[in-house]
Amino acid sequence: MSASKRTAATARNESCRITKQATKSSGQINALKNLVRVKIKPLSDRDIDGLDSTLSKEFHILLPTMIKTSLVCTLMAMCVVIAGTGLPPVANQSWSARMGWRYVAYSEGEIALSLSIEPMVKGADRVYVPDGPSWAKDAPSWTVERRAEVLARLKSVAWNRKLEWRECECPLSLGQHEVLRGSLESTPGGRALEERRLFEPQSKVPHEKAHDLWHQAARMFASQAKGSVTIYMSEVIPDSVFQAVELPALKENPNVTLVIK
Repeated sequence: MSASKRTAATARNESCRITKQATKSSGQINALKNLVRVKIKPLSDRDIDGLDSTLSKEFHILLPTMIKTSLVCTLMAMCVVIAGTGLPPVANQSWSARMGWRYVAYSEGEIALSLSIEPMVKGADRVYVPDGPSWAKDAPSWTVERRAEVLARLKSVAWNRKLEWRECECPLSLGQHEVLRGSLESTPGGRALEERRLFEPQSKVPHEKAHDLWHQAARMFASQAKGSVTIYMSEVIPDSVFQAVELPALKENPNVTLVIK
């Protein structure tokens, strides 16, 4: 093949690559827009300088008119985060583990269980571990005597997250983790963030940034809620994301009627 033909072929391939990238990214951006409906605000030069370099390149190619505007709640940063595909779970030869915004899961063969996580704005996020009696009551027979082993395996993973493992008189969730209908994680934006596995070892996003992305998503989610919301203040954890981020947004939301008990 002549040099001119090779050059032409290279150009065509590059054109196809950029076209595919643009189509894929535009679809992901539209999916995120299904989650949020907020006003656009101009970014300052300082904000633009702080944007991720990959993000800047992508938006210059795909949406040149948007590089000067962005959602206040880091919409552009979130678009970069959701731009990839889901990652495989942390796995060993006989077991695997997975972590989401509010849970950590363990699987071995056909058996699975998960522990709840309380995201915090100060200090480490709390992993609630059923104490011995609670574990024995709810766990499948194969894990009753292996509680310490299962927990040691989960703790051995180099999670991209600060965690505090707290024992409690709480039930053990059996089976594959299920997303609650109507929760943040059930929305298109929430699912996209979960698929990026921001808190797992292979994540390239710093822990603080990953946490902030979820804070922004939680704030948007609460600000768009509608209807009556009942809150039991005795169950609200001080310095939790719910108490510090979501609850204030709910109080400011004119479409929400708060019932506080």
